[in-house]
Amino acid sequence: MKNNKMTFLTLLNNYHLIEIPALQRDFAFGREDTKTKEKRIKFIKSIKNILVSDEEILHLDFIYGKTIDHQIFVPLDGQQRLTMLFLIHLYIAKQNNDVQTFERLRRFSYNTRMSSRDFCHKLIDEHWVNDNIFKQPWFYSNWKKDSTIRGMVQFIISLQDELFGIDFSMATERLERITFTFLDVDNLGSPEELYIKMNSRGKPLSDWDILKSEIIENAEDKEAVGLWLDQNFTDFMFKINSKTYEVDESNRFEGILYRFFKNIIELEEINQSKKGNNIDIITVFNNAKSLIEFIKNKEEEIEKDLIENQFIVESSIKDLLDILIKEKDLESSEKELLNIYYHFAIYKKPLNKDDMVNLVQCLRIIRNIQESYRNQNDIMIESIKGMTKAINSGNILEYFKSTDLKDLKFGSHSAEQVAEERLKAKLITENNEIAKTIYEIEKHPYLSGMIGFLLLLAAKDAKSLSEIEYTIHLEKQLKYTYQLFKSRFNENGIINKKDMLRLIHKYNILLSDHFPHNNGDIAENMLRDKSWKKFFRKVISDDEQYLNAMRTLLFEEKQQDNFMNENEELKFKWFILSENLIEIIGKIKEKYYDGKDYLAGIDWSQNRFTSKIYDIPLYAIYLRNKHYLEDDTYWLNKEGKSYLAVKESNIIITYNYKDNVFIVKDGKEDRLVSSIEKLENIIRNA
Repeated sequence: MKNNKMTFLTLLNNYHLIEIPALQRDFAFGREDTKTKEKRIKFIKSIKNILVSDEEILHLDFIYGKTIDHQIFVPLDGQQRLTMLFLIHLYIAKQNNDVQTFERLRRFSYNTRMSSRDFCHKLIDEHWVNDNIFKQPWFYSNWKKDSTIRGMVQFIISLQDELFGIDFSMATERLERITFTFLDVDNLGSPEELYIKMNSRGKPLSDWDILKSEIIENAEDKEAVGLWLDQNFTDFMFKINSKTYEVDESNRFEGILYRFFKNIIELEEINQSKKGNNIDIITVFNNAKSLIEFIKNKEEEIEKDLIENQFIVESSIKDLLDILIKEKDLESSEKELLNIYYHFAIYKKPLNKDDMVNLVQCLRIIRNIQESYRNQNDIMIESIKGMTKAINSGNILEYFKSTDLKDLKFGSHSAEQVAEERLKAKLITENNEIAKTIYEIEKHPYLSGMIGFLLLLAAKDAKSLSEIEYTIHLEKQLKYTYQLFKSRFNENGIINKKDMLRLIHKYNILLSDHFPHNNGDIAENMLRDKSWKKFFRKVISDDEQYLNAMRTLLFEEKQQDNFMNENEELKFKWFILSENLIEIIGKIKEKYYDGKDYLAGIDWSQNRFTSKIYDIPLYAIYLRNKHYLEDDTYWLNKEGKSYLAVKESNIIITYNYKDNVFIVKDGKEDRLVSSIEKLENIIRNA
């Protein structure tokens, strides 16, 4: 069995005829159901990226089949992909009137129905490139009954829509960057016999059957390799897979076996920088075998080291096993985790104690980084190579501590976490006690390794992570700060939302200036755990104001009160200018205004958040300064609507946003009041 990376035109050059056999199914990629249409458009857009770029590469996986008389290639798998490539090359050749390519494309034909074969010939001979094929005089009406022809026409229509207006002058050359892995299966009988050949579970040959045959054929000891694949490898994959499969679902398990080796091939391409070139299949087999033996032999030792070091990644072995049996393509973060184990299994044999320490530190660091950023598959190769470079250093903590880490790029927000890991590496290598504290905090399920903001809070004078140095004070303050954090947050986020609302009421000005905003009210934002995680990240990625807000708001109420008392100008920098409160809030922002009463408030705009939550609380501040109200007289219900209770009375005040009026409830009737003067009289006389 021969295995080569190949392009469509190269395949045509190598054979007198490429013939889709009668046993193959109709061309299905042109079906008009929603799911198929989405796949078709996605594929054509990936082709478009090839046509408009000099850098894009697209690989279409395996295409295998049988050669007859050294002249005719009969595909047994990949008919859909070959048909799409035929139509794409033909469409571009028509755009450029490329006669030479027309002649090469005549070597592609269908042996399913005579109508399909004739239609392919007509597509080459006739003019249609920007027209409706169904309306062409050469198109026979009974061809519409051929599902393959209908599918081809629909695919061409999608090409016409998606590729409209692009420059086709370099298109044929750029199509050479679309490749597939070509397998020519020899000496296995006639095409029909091979296609219907049944394996032990009564199924047609699968991708796994073909790949396994290739591995065995290229092995020196074919019997030993075949035995390992059929017994050791299969048993291991069954053991780690908790799923059970029905008899007619055995192809799903074979898909897992095939995908495992496919992931190993991809890692080899990345690590060897050979994307687009052949990877030796026996090297892939040997490395896959080493990885599995490594997991079987080192699983308990790795788990023991993770637990002894109190790392956050106790479940990383389970995470790895889940990756090995995943039925879908891996996310970039999963490939990065797999690459760490793969690297230690292949390139660090035999592992000594220092290697094991380095391995668990690698797992800890990559887990922290992955928790803090969004997966970005477009930089997956770069991130894996960067992490591999760190692993190759022999001591990842020293590497993080002493290098610029410019090679470590994982995606959005990863730069902040990389900087945090650099600081933690420095602290961990300098003092064992603070190392234990760092490991303990990283294990908090709400933080998941992102603790940079706590380090900043613990540092006395530092304004950024780069300014932090180890001191006894830092060690003690970090423990204290963590205890304060745990009093506010558990694994699910905010422990006491009522208490958090009280903070919002009391310090709404400070919160409004510093808390990450959506278009909703600040209380709603502050009760969303996701917003707090953004806030933690802001503490280490932006300027000092977030750090100050964190210090004053989360932990020490005495410090909070001192802040508010020392910032009267901030507290009263917004004021009432007219009788319509809703028109005032956020519209005027001045330090002082002679002759007017000052009112705390916020700067309101559509891009930040609405002022709905502030009308009554701000008015309460105003009234307290008039000595009409006691401190705790306003609150929010769970819908976020604010209320004001007048002391020693039954009066409740809310606000109607639609009509811009206060609603006064006294248990008898509701009164609508638009004048602040009238409202003050009601409160004064209550």
